[in-house]
Amino acid sequence: MFCLPFAGGNKYSFGEYERFAPEFVEVIPVELPGRGSRADEALLTNIYDLAEDVFFSIKNKLDKPYILYGHSMGGLLAYLTAKLIIKNFSSEPLHMFITGCTAPSTRDKSYLHLLSKEDFIKKLKELGGCPEEILNNGDILDFFEPIIKADFQAVESFEYQQTTPFDIPLTLMFGMSEKVTQSEMREWQKETTRSIDIIQMPGDHFFINQFGFQIIKVIARKISNQLQKL
Repeated sequence: MFCLPFAGGNKYSFGEYERFAPEFVEVIPVELPGRGSRADEALLTNIYDLAEDVFFSIKNKLDKPYILYGHSMGGLLAYLTAKLIIKNFSSEPLHMFITGCTAPSTRDKSYLHLLSKEDFIKKLKELGGCPEEILNNGDILDFFEPIIKADFQAVESFEYQQTTPFDIPLTLMFGMSEKVTQSEMREWQKETTRSIDIIQMPGDHFFINQFGFQIIKVIARKISNQLQKL
């Protein structure tokens, strides 16, 4: 299971998933440029460049059944990465799991990355999910703010173009307190010929922080059923 992070996230964002995953699911967090073990690399501010980076990071590991998982920005990255994989290989993902990410065709154009640092931090507090110890610590914030802002810029560079739908099972999860509607999530059906499964969970946009076990349980159940049919 290749895990793609939310804006500002890194490979350590998926510790709960690694902890709870059953033995038959190998959790592989994907590290993006400019953070963690790749902190010395330049940040990418274009979502298509990020998707290419993910593709080149995992392309040599697609020789056995695999799935893509992404939260928020990671969900959009999973979608774009799957397109690159299908374009270049015949090895499609067994399943795609996306949390906290509206359908590509419903994304509103925004320019949050152009906000001043003060207004950008204020917006992050409104969105939630960023620990208070980061938001209230100037030194730590000086380190993370460029990373988060670059990721916002990358997401905001996305331009939707309708293409041939996937033939891949797609499971979507979102929080009850997110500013997202069922109809917006149902628009994901445009992107696959399979019936999508939408699961609503308690919490806000970062419900993944409280419900990692439940999310992995859903993933493991669905993947187990699919593997038995192979």
